[in-house]
Amino acid sequence: MQILSHLVVSAVVATTVASFALPPNRTRTAQVIKREDGSSAGVRMPVYRRDHPKAPRGFGADHVVSIEWLNYESNKLRTKHSGKQGKKSLSSRQKRQAAALAGYGMDSFYFATVKIGTPAQDFNLVLDTGSADMWVVATDCSSSNCPSGVRKFDSSKSSTFKSSSQSFHVSYGSGAITDGRVVADTVSLANFTIDSLSFAEALDMQKNTITSPVSGIMGLGFESLASSGATPFWETLMIQNKVQERVFSFQLAYNTDKVRSSSEINEGGIFTLGVLDQSQYSGDINWVTVPRRYGNTGIGYWAIPMDAMKVNGNTVNLPSNYMDAVIDTGTTLIGGPYEVVRNLYAQIPGARQASSNMNGYYIFPCNTDFKLTLTFGGKDYVIDNDNLNLGRMSTGSSMCVGAVFVQATGNGMPSWIIGDSFLKTVFSVYRYSPQSIGFASLKNGKAQTLPLDLANTASVKATSSASGSFTGAPGIGGGTGSSATSESSSVRTITRGSAATGLAGGSGLPSPSVVSVPSNMTVPARSGALRGSALSPAAFAAAIFAMILAAF
Repeated sequence: MQILSHLVVSAVVATTVASFALPPNRTRTAQVIKREDGSSAGVRMPVYRRDHPKAPRGFGADHVVSIEWLNYESNKLRTKHSGKQGKKSLSSRQKRQAAALAGYGMDSFYFATVKIGTPAQDFNLVLDTGSADMWVVATDCSSSNCPSGVRKFDSSKSSTFKSSSQSFHVSYGSGAITDGRVVADTVSLANFTIDSLSFAEALDMQKNTITSPVSGIMGLGFESLASSGATPFWETLMIQNKVQERVFSFQLAYNTDKVRSSSEINEGGIFTLGVLDQSQYSGDINWVTVPRRYGNTGIGYWAIPMDAMKVNGNTVNLPSNYMDAVIDTGTTLIGGPYEVVRNLYAQIPGARQASSNMNGYYIFPCNTDFKLTLTFGGKDYVIDNDNLNLGRMSTGSSMCVGAVFVQATGNGMPSWIIGDSFLKTVFSVYRYSPQSIGFASLKNGKAQTLPLDLANTASVKATSSASGSFTGAPGIGGGTGSSATSESSSVRTITRGSAATGLAGGSGLPSPSVVSVPSNMTVPARSGALRGSALSPAAFAAAIFAMILAAF
């Protein structure tokens, strides 16, 4: 019996150590300091959607798609991954918790307003589940490659700004941040505020890397993907237990049927942080576990296995090594491996590979009703022709371009990148613990929206131009888009925070402190087994010892 007890204890300790696994010693941390609205629930915010100015797509078979845009978008995604709205039916309370998602043009990507510094400066940043770094164009970015129309962060006007000597470089398909530095400041999104959050200032870039109204990116991926090595905004909130529920979610609006200008901004949906709002979806959520096989900690990408794929009801062979898919809000189309994409289009009579100047794309007869079914967690999700037909090859052509194209990801990465062509059709939710992605039906079959901040969007429209251009910054531009999942490595000299907090900041940046938390904020008690639950090494040892004694 005593031997059996030892075996039981050993099993319990092994399991517990795995779930309590403490991160490396860290001395730089970022912590939540304030919830501005004082509520205990999460916050929804509007996300603005912007389209590539040169992307006359989204009108289906009656319009012509730009070859230049297609090539630009596929190039972005390959580099990145190589290493109709419903009623505004939310209650007034819910609106206070929400921040409107806003869209520019024809469903190319989505962005939201993020506040940086003290006093706060507002910026439109792409919210990107395919990357983990946050960066913003700085006023010091003064070369001809830094567009004058982009709103830039002025660190000299912030009393809470902190700099460091850590450099930051990142490359995308058609652009790059060639010079940057990791800094820290107060950052707010959806009424959550974090002091000394590390992010990067872009000091120089390749030409056309970015254009207004977007000033940068906020990555919503896991820390292990961050080139800066810093804990992302959302993950800091989860680790510090400053949310009602460890989740965030998206509703992405479909507007391509009504947009008539590539420079217009529309209500683009809702981003919700820290609570699962049942008024935003119908039925049950289908949760799919994120496998622990990516990133240096096992969890890196918001990636899940795909069970099956069908085209117009016909099954597409999906090899076991080609099943994992990144669910990426910063990507517009759907990219996958050559063998499967070829077999996919083989199910459509008359479909063929496009000409060499449209590398990776396929065309099919415009009179075909193209429907793609993806199966996740045993449930089928149908993407209709409106989201799969990018438009005619040329004026008068009978052939249209498909939204699924060939792209090869790097070694050790998921094979598929599933972007907004799919995500516009579902309510998607991303859960921190246990790590999983959930899908549910949109309420009344359409994404809800919130009114936009017209004062803010007015200035955005003034600086937008239909003749402008985007390049491959993550989540900037349309098409296959990019999220920034696989940026080139930056210089990572990271000093970690304490093991108890599990957070990381940039090199040489001071440890932040909690300034205030609304007195009426109530957060559910959670198990110390979760990362970031402030379980000290001593407390951890005591817990293990107590379990051993209990076993005897």
